[in-house]
Amino acid sequence: MKVGKKKDDRFDNPGKRIINVLKIAFGQSKLLRDPSAGLVHFFIFWGFMLFLFAVIEAIIQGFYSPFSLSFLGPVYSVITLIQDLIGVMVIIAIAWALLRRFVFRIPRLQVDKSGSLDAVFILMLIFIVVVSMFGQNMAGFASNNFSPHKKC
Repeated sequence: MKVGKKKDDRFDNPGKRIINVLKIAFGQSKLLRDPSAGLVHFFIFWGFMLFLFAVIEAIIQGFYSPFSLSFLGPVYSVITLIQDLIGVMVIIAIAWALLRRFVFRIPRLQVDKSGSLDAVFILMLIFIVVVSMFGQNMAGFASNNFSPHKKC
């Protein structure tokens, strides 16, 4: 409690602080110390960072259905390919997280029943988001004669 009351100059050494944010928050360096759990978190985190493109596109399409980020050209193709690959990795990461919690029974993951239910609920929500993204992509391919860049 006493440490929390200390004044902290959050603007000292901005270069070091920015590097720490990039390394720890975006690079997931602290989580990757445990490779098994770290990779699960890494793929889920970066999966959602990449899914932001799909989410932004879907939100805009809700207001203006012909909208597509396909105007980005080859970059759009790369983004959608990476989203699909990362989506598969996120599903594998979810399966691995569930295996660690319920099959391998990692001791630090064995919390009270409500904690386990919370974890399963969150993992299932993530799974639904990923499957929904795949469904949106499949619908887009189907409605555009299997070409994401061709308009009907």
